[in-house]
Formats: sequence, structure tokens, C-alpha cells
Amino acid sequence: MRLCLLLLAATGCTYSPPIRGLHAGMPDRIGRGQVEIGGAAGGFSTASSATAPTTGGPHVAWGWSDTVVIEGGANLNFIEGLWATTWAGVRLLRAKSLSHELRLVGDLELGAGFGLGGRVYEGGPTPGPPAAQPAPWTSRWTGGFYEGLGIGLRWRWLGAFLRVRLDTSGSTGAPSTLWPSVGLGLEARAGQHLVFGLGGGAFTFWNENSGAIGPWFFYQATVALVFGGKQHVP
Repeated sequence: MRLCLLLLAATGCTYSPPIRGLHAGMPDRIGRGQVEIGGAAGGFSTASSATAPTTGGPHVAWGWSDTVVIEGGANLNFIEGLWATTWAGVRLLRAKSLSHELRLVGDLELGAGFGLGGRVYEGGPTPGPPAAQPAPWTSRWTGGFYEGLGIGLRWRWLGAFLRVRLDTSGSTGAPSTLWPSVGLGLEARAGQHLVFGLGGGAFTFWNENSGAIGPWFFYQATVALVFGGKQHVP
């Protein structure tokens, strides 16, 4: 059985799904007038093994100004967690030069989303008789919001970042669920237009039915194309 199934399904967890899911990367990826189109994929991991990517989705972002980015995308998991949400939000950016080629960057993110998903064990906490199996996730509407912050160091084409976020969601028939997470990673730019990112971190979730579950570990990979003028964040 796959690791994710052991973590989510076999434990009989009841939850509403995360709204955004995987983390954004470097705060200063785009600036005024630039457009970003990309995607991310990730999965669960332990110290000794990892699943194939099971969660991810596309995203698009627009630099409304050098300090405000408007973005949106999808958070999809059709294998283990079983959800499909769309999300949209804003990120507020700031930066400070530490030297000629090194700068400190940060952002605050806030957004909301909706979709389908959620898991409810109606007959008990463990799989067994038909009454104990989870109801179909496609029958549950879900919605919620997310908020977080990120900080990073940029040196030329290379960036290192740390992000924390809280997703809060509710689904039809499922309890409201909190998904706190922390992630860190590296991001590299090939010229002004192509971005590659690798990261990982930990997450947990809590609701009144299942209590606190986790922490678990995840990894993610991101590829994005940036169009428009030269990157700049004041």
C-alpha cells in the first residue's frame, strides 16, 4: 500500500482538504508587469522512502506592481488525498539589499478557494464494514482560505527560501480543518524567463473529529515561465 494511503486512508482520518496545498517559492519571482505561468507537483516522504508525485497543479501570477502580486491556480490530488480545488489570492512583497548582489526578500500571502473534496468515515475510525468506508469525495463541496509568509535570500540567479502557511477549510459533512505547514527550498533562474525550484517541509492537520494528525513530510518541484520586463522588487 502506498505511503500516503497508510498516512491518510488507513488511519481513518476525517478532514476537509487544504485549499492551496503546495507552497509558493521565492517571494521575488516576478515584479511589476510580469506574468508567470507554471506548475508544481509533490508527494509524501519519510527518511527512507517517498511516494511518486500525487499532489500539484498549474498556477498563474501577475505583478500588479513591484510590491503586489495577484495569483491563482489549482490544487489537485486524484490518488490519495482525493480533492480538487481552485484558489486565488495576493502576495505583498518587500526587499532589502544586503550587498551589491545579495538581497533579502519577503512576502505575506492571503487567499481563498473552493472545489470538491473531504473525507468522512461514517462508521468508525478504521476501514472495515461498508458503513466505515469514506463517502465519495466528489460529493463534498469544500471551501476556505489560506494565509502565510515567506522569506528568502537572493544571490544572482540562485535563491533560498523559507515559507510557513495555514490553510483553513470546511467541506460538506466534514469538520473544519486546519492545515499548518512549513517549507524550505532552493530556486534557480535560467536567464530572465525560466525558473526551477525544489523544496520540502512538514505539515499536520487538526479538526475536532480526528484531533491533531502528523507531522508528515512532503517534497515538491516547481517549473515556471516568466514573461515581461526585467525582474525588480524595491
